[in-house]
Amino acid sequence: YIGCSNYPAWRLGEALATSDRLGIARYDCLQPRYNLLYREIETELLPLVRTEGVGVIVYNPLAGGFLSGKYRPGAPVPEGARAATVARSYLNERGFRVLAAVEEVAAAHGVSDAQVALAWVMARPGMTCAVASATTGSGLSARTTGRNRPTRPTRRTIASTTPRATADFPLSGPAAATYRDLATVARLTGLVSRG
Repeated sequence: YIGCSNYPAWRLGEALATSDRLGIARYDCLQPRYNLLYREIETELLPLVRTEGVGVIVYNPLAGGFLSGKYRPGAPVPEGARAATVARSYLNERGFRVLAAVEEVAAAHGVSDAQVALAWVMARPGMTCAVASATTGSGLSARTTGRNRPTRPTRRTIASTTPRATADFPLSGPAAATYRDLATVARLTGLVSRG
């Protein structure tokens, strides 16, 4: 199996067509950057990979730790290159509005902000998996462990406590089953997908 990273749709489409024409191995997966704040792949790339059956292994689903709640309005930014990049990209009105929506959903479910951000990514059509990282082991544990880790919900519990799915937030897969009201994030932030 072969994959590519950060290809624009035109380049991936060209590569797939060339592979088909020559009868050679084609890309089986793509690794793009994708999260609640960086959604450029939704317009052209995600429709292409769904049509072509290419897996999507996203990186940066926590926006460099921003969507884990590591960065707060008015708080000092940690030192380091990653923190400086996060500050430039996400520490703004839009970023904090999205983070507030993520926190609201997390609080409603008794889970961490990171779990909500990861579940949102995995609930998107065409996602295969998400690669999340942390600078320390304790950072990863703190960001992915629920505040009051819930037991696995039953279908009855989910159905009785969650709003209906929308075209922009189809509900499938184990990650989506736990966080069926992720459409709340889009509604509260105005970030509803056009694709």
